[in-house]
Amino acid sequence: MSVFPETSFFKLQIRNKLQIPPSDPLFTNDTENFPVVFVGDKAFSLSENLMRPYAGHNLSVKQRTFDYSLCRARRYVKCAFGILPNKWRILHTALNVTKEFSKCIVKACVLLHNLVQRKDGYRSEEIYMMHNWNSVNCAACS
Repeated sequence: MSVFPETSFFKLQIRNKLQIPPSDPLFTNDTENFPVVFVGDKAFSLSENLMRPYAGHNLSVKQRTFDYSLCRARRYVKCAFGILPNKWRILHTALNVTKEFSKCIVKACVLLHNLVQRKDGYRSEEIYMMHNWNSVNCAACS
């Protein structure tokens, strides 16, 4: 039996109260819309915004490939949630700020993390010249 149906997250998801963005194209030139999804393991029940591996053992090659890709996606997410708090201590505890400000904090941590990752192997002056910092939307965080 899964504990997921007992969580607040599940109950909000069932009632469509999570404020999940609508489906959109992944890229500017795409015409097909893709939903925002959460990636789970076999303990989760399948729903419109939650992807999980196929059940059973006699899976087709296509289903096993999907399961493998989903597993890799889960590992990347899990790794990111391990790396960010270790680098940015503000993420070690609950953010006692507004929802809007917490989004800005997380975006800043991700942006700084990406900058540090790209900086490896480059001199710092080159990094600042390579990026167009005007494309970063800071207005939303003011």
